[in-house]
Amino acid sequence: MGSPSKIGYERNFPVPQYRVALKEVGCAYYSSATIGHVDAAAEVFCQLAEDADREYIMALYLNARNEPIGCEVLAIGGLFGTTCLAGEVFKGALCANAASLILGHNHPSGDVTPSAADREMTHQAVAAGRALGLSVLDHIIVARSGNYHSMRDVDPMFEERMSA
Repeated sequence: MGSPSKIGYERNFPVPQYRVALKEVGCAYYSSATIGHVDAAAEVFCQLAEDADREYIMALYLNARNEPIGCEVLAIGGLFGTTCLAGEVFKGALCANAASLILGHNHPSGDVTPSAADREMTHQAVAAGRALGLSVLDHIIVARSGNYHSMRDVDPMFEERMSA
């Protein structure tokens, strides 16, 4: 048996200590106290991407009563779309102590039909959310015209209900 080790004698390698915090950078408005229907979430996403000439991936964070507690633009794309890793999707939600979230993104073309990449990203986000204990309630695609498409309406992967 070896002798017990002592901690802290030679401190040659620093480990930075961080404090993770959210910083308010703006505000979006919606028409109801809770997000019980896709229309209210689509309102927020349309505002966030109002002047976007590129694709934005966004998240709306909700508390346990489906009241919005924050929203965020997660990624801004290029000419051929954008991608967003699960860690980027859930970082803000975890910092905000969200109970659930709704994903959104815009299609600058005006066509709100989900692509295969949109469906794949949604499936990955729903699976990652389940692993983290955060419900992904919907993924909404919006256009500048105000038209939108709720992926919840057509995809059985969504188990959680949006109603408050």
